[in-house]
Amino acid sequence: MLRPARREVVRRRSECHMVTELCSRRFIHLRESLAQIWLICRKDFSVNLKTYKIPTALAVITLLFVVSALVSEANYRSRLANWTANQEAQQRLMVSGKISYHLKDGSIQHNIGVGKAPPVERPHPLSVLVKGTDFDLDREVSISSMIGFGSRQDYNALSTLFDTPDFSFVVKFLVSLFGLLFSLDAITREKEDGTLGATLAHGAGRREILCGKAIGASASLSLVLMLAYSIGIAYLYSSGTVAITWAHTTRILLLLAMSMVYGLVFVLLGLFISISSLRTKNATASGLLCWGALVLVLPNAALLAAKILSPVPSYSQLDTQMWYERRLIQREARSGSVDSDPQHEKDALFRTFEIEKRLVDDFMARKSAQIEKARQFAVLCPPGAVMFGLSELAGTGTGAYRSYSEFVLKGRDRMIESYKRAWDLPNEQGNKILREVDDSVKYSERPTEPLTMSLRMTVFPLISLILWGSLLSFAAIFRFQRYDVQ
Repeated sequence: MLRPARREVVRRRSECHMVTELCSRRFIHLRESLAQIWLICRKDFSVNLKTYKIPTALAVITLLFVVSALVSEANYRSRLANWTANQEAQQRLMVSGKISYHLKDGSIQHNIGVGKAPPVERPHPLSVLVKGTDFDLDREVSISSMIGFGSRQDYNALSTLFDTPDFSFVVKFLVSLFGLLFSLDAITREKEDGTLGATLAHGAGRREILCGKAIGASASLSLVLMLAYSIGIAYLYSSGTVAITWAHTTRILLLLAMSMVYGLVFVLLGLFISISSLRTKNATASGLLCWGALVLVLPNAALLAAKILSPVPSYSQLDTQMWYERRLIQREARSGSVDSDPQHEKDALFRTFEIEKRLVDDFMARKSAQIEKARQFAVLCPPGAVMFGLSELAGTGTGAYRSYSEFVLKGRDRMIESYKRAWDLPNEQGNKILREVDDSVKYSERPTEPLTMSLRMTVFPLISLILWGSLLSFAAIFRFQRYDVQ
């Protein structure tokens, strides 16, 4: 009875020893692999530093960040002055007789006989980093029913030709470009120098080489991005003009993190192109073509596809349709009543309210659907994903645009309902109702979106970037396993 028990003990000890030895070997192998990756990473980082890639990228991106901060700060001051003037105008106890929707592409005027123009949205502090749709939420300053400043206070005719550079603009173009340049020659350069074969001959695996070069290029780009971003943020904090508080720190850090993920995608794209090319000059040409297609062509193609698949009439067409319906109701009212009938006039006016309300609601719904479709198409490519993702994290994205549109429409509905209630009341009671609604509208402000909502809106763009990075990683690994290093 003792011998089988002893044999079992010996067998278990032998198995434990084998497992321990196997784990020890795997740990040693992992440590050696990490050491090789670290050496290759240090070597590539040193090459990027010695060839002036890192200093050049740092100088260019920092310069663009500072310039964009200066331009965005001046624009923010202009829009803040616009908001202050509108706040003063809203305090006046006069009735303008219309609601105006002064959006980026045109204007809509909704005549309801009561109320002022919608209050201007206060400029979001983080719009100096990512303008998003914050510029499109400005409204004209209405001093009275007879005087107005017309278009947005910050409007510049050159903006139709040259986009205002902000942080997201610099990330979209420069971070992607330098991400490619840091990795485009990572494989072809060593192949041309003959060092790639020597590295493999000294025991380094292909995966270790690829991983080390990806980390080295990513570290180079991340260092440049963090330094340039820190300088721009430090300037905005110290200027005191923009009300960036410590409460925005989380959003600011998230903007940097998503930009680094975006840069990693183009680092991996550069590695894949370098592995797929025979010479460095071929890799450079192919990389620039891919960069142009991804950054310049695909986002604009996504917006064009959204406009084609979800067409929306222009603001001028909507205004013309509203004018036609208004004139049609007035003509019917005049033909149906010879004498002035207050009840008939009331019915015609309220019909006008409902028709114009239905037309505007339908227009806004179609506009929101078009924006959402453009967002869904654009996030399928990395530049579109980072643009929408950064704007949502900054609180200036499509969520803010949709929220403000709903805020304005709710204020309009309250004005219309108050006018209907005051119609049949004595003048004193009716004016009291109108003043109460007018005060509640002119003092109201749309609450900003919480960070949790911004994070939910960023999930789809972030998933798109992760999928692009994963796909490029697997493609690079698969291609490098069959790569001829000679």
